[in-house]
Amino acid sequence: MNQETSKTLYRLKAFALVAIVMAHTYYTEIPNEWAVRYIHRFCTAGVFCFFFLSGFFFHPTKGQAAAFIRKKLSSLVCPWFFCSSLYFALLVVTHTMSPNLKHYINFVLGNGSFLYYLTVLCIFYLLFWHFSQNRAVLLLSILLSVFSTVLTGREVLPGLVDPDKWIFTYLNPYLNIFNWIGIFSLGVLFQENMYMEKTLQTVGKRWWAFTIGAFLSVLVLTPFDNNDGYWSNFSLILEAVIVLGLLGLACGMGNKKVSMSLETIGRLTLPVYLLHMPIQNRILASPSMRGSVVCAVLRPVITICLIAGIMTVFRKLLRYLPEKLESVACTVFGLK
Repeated sequence: MNQETSKTLYRLKAFALVAIVMAHTYYTEIPNEWAVRYIHRFCTAGVFCFFFLSGFFFHPTKGQAAAFIRKKLSSLVCPWFFCSSLYFALLVVTHTMSPNLKHYINFVLGNGSFLYYLTVLCIFYLLFWHFSQNRAVLLLSILLSVFSTVLTGREVLPGLVDPDKWIFTYLNPYLNIFNWIGIFSLGVLFQENMYMEKTLQTVGKRWWAFTIGAFLSVLVLTPFDNNDGYWSNFSLILEAVIVLGLLGLACGMGNKKVSMSLETIGRLTLPVYLLHMPIQNRILASPSMRGSVVCAVLRPVITICLIAGIMTVFRKLLRYLPEKLESVACTVFGLK
């Protein structure tokens, strides 16, 4: 993968991060039903994008399983458990969560919390280690996701979350790997067949057309969907269309300073993802602001920029520490 492709995908990750963080704002309190529906649809595309990119960046090497696991324990699992434990402790102190083991395990693993993505991602790393080059398995996974999403949307499969139940005792739709496995597989297919470079070349030539086309498609199709969540009839299609539109924006960024800022944020997606909830809940959070479309857009942008700025300064300050302390601090906060 060349440098320009890498930069474009970092910008795409930054846009997807806005969708993820926006999903946890108070936008549902906006009095306009259609504004809520369109914002919700945009938000669902963030998870789609990250599962897709996770599949694309997945490079299993034969005989290197132990090294891969060690790397992910350090770069993913350590910051995940450290930051989520800090947030859980904050929720306990503020009397938002009960201080018991069941609630802690459920919270960290994503049963009733935003952390389900990391649990599912780790499962995919294990499942696809031996199957990432098996085209039949990848295509079957995509079909399974389509069926699972439809069945969840029609409540044939469970569609509700109950954080008071043990995570292992019922099928949480967010932790149902079949709802996401096809998106991860699509990313793997793009990597194995070199589709990404071809896609970027095509989108880059007419990026404005892809972005406007994606916007119009979502504008037209959303009213015909049965709901605006993850498990609707058109969810996978609309999420893919939104990601394509965001990719167009990522390709067409002409301002160098804006592009560099987005790339910086794209490199900090893990710490921003892990830390955004406690910080965002303190920004523009007054009841009078919750029903504003402007605040629904501003809050995630301010949150992301604030955390990215803090992490950038923090990373520079860590260089003055002894090497081992610097390494530990970088590990627990997901910094490179």
